[in-house]
Amino acid sequence: MKIVKEISYLAPEGELTGTIISGKLNVEEKNGKRRESVRLTIAVDPIPNHHMFDYRVRMDYWESQANDLITDAKMIIGSEANELTNSDGEIRDGKLYLLVNKRVKFTVIHDSKPGHKDAYRKVVNLRPLNEDNRQAA
Repeated sequence: MKIVKEISYLAPEGELTGTIISGKLNVEEKNGKRRESVRLTIAVDPIPNHHMFDYRVRMDYWESQANDLITDAKMIIGSEANELTNSDGEIRDGKLYLLVNKRVKFTVIHDSKPGHKDAYRKVVNLRPLNEDNRQAA
């Protein structure tokens, strides 16, 4: 008999690897102000001694980090990253699929905030798993 792993967004800290499984442009209203972000969801590769969970992490790029998104995308998908924006430099939600199924490595940092039971899992240093993963720049 085999257990079904529970999906968890409470990944341990450290250097991890995984596969981007979705990319989405989010638009929200907060305090009367419109905010946009791009969220990449990554399925983390199995972690030794964590057999009960199928870990997922999210990499969020806020408006002030739009250039970081393009920089990271160029490392991961090469020149195809240019297709992520239109001629006005706006992110094209319909093109974020170009990042899906790409193998990556990254660092998870636990950022504890007052009043929160669990630490926020911050993903930093997103990069291709290996140079063969990237297409010609």
